Amino acid sequence: MDAKAAAMQKDQDKLTQQLQFTKDDYKKIAGTFNINANPDGKIIWVNERDRVVFINLGSADGLKKRVTFSVFDPSTTDVSALPEKDADGNVIEKKNQTVSDARKKGAIEVINVTQPHMAECRIMADSTTSPLLPGDLVFTPIWRPGKQDHFAFVGLMDIDGDGKPDSERIHDLIRSNGAIIDAEIDEKTGAMIGAVTPATRYIVKGSTEKVVNPIGSNKLIEEATKLGVEAVDLAKFLDMMGYTPALQDDKIVRGHTPNAPTAGEPVGNFRARVPPERGSKGGGF
Repeated sequence: MDAKAAAMQKDQDKLTQQLQFTKDDYKKIAGTFNINANPDGKIIWVNERDRVVFINLGSADGLKKRVTFSVFDPSTTDVSALPEKDADGNVIEKKNQTVSDARKKGAIEVINVTQPHMAECRIMADSTTSPLLPGDLVFTPIWRPGKQDHFAFVGLMDIDGDGKPDSERIHDLIRSNGAIIDAEIDEKTGAMIGAVTPATRYIVKGSTEKVVNPIGSNKLIEEATKLGVEAVDLAKFLDMMGYTPALQDDKIVRGHTPNAPTAGEPVGNFRARVPPERGSKGGGF
């Protein structure tokens, strides 16, 4: 009996230790990242010649084609942080400036989900002075591994700056990333559609200059505030998800309609590739 009790105690001590390790890991992450801005994954290989990278996310994480990510330096402590600016709007260069100012290095888009925890992405935006590298963090506010995110939208959703609503484009971005709109404002009546819930990740705020009826908007914002839903303006939201308007306007630039597959649709535009083995020529591990 004593031996059995000792064995049970040993198992209990082991479980307690494992639980403590989990708590310590959580505290470490929660202490450096905004709860809504933890990085989703990282770049594991870069092929600059073909303008593609591979990330450590794939089919087992629920990743789909067309999901876009912003890319950040590996030491970034909060990808949702905004740079500190002076009265004229210029970024303040502080001594010992931390990377929590989160200056985005670039943007990528998933083009092929190749393995359970690997996907091929095209480079949508980068810089020659700060190229994308293995180990760089990837983040989007619209998707998380194994989860279906929820959002609320209030105000005029004007993406291209023409003063007109781009609600259909917003809906397409949300659907293509597998996310859900919990609540939004009717463009014609100003009434609130849906409801903010504890599952709502962000309330995205557009322009309020042309609001038809503020009652619905005020109600939506009030609900989000009561539930502690984090608010982010539309421009920041699009920037964090790696949205690149220039690429969305390929039809105008190139004079034809780009063949953009819907989420989950097979695509034949890209040649299947896999990263080389560790240590082989051209590898980036």
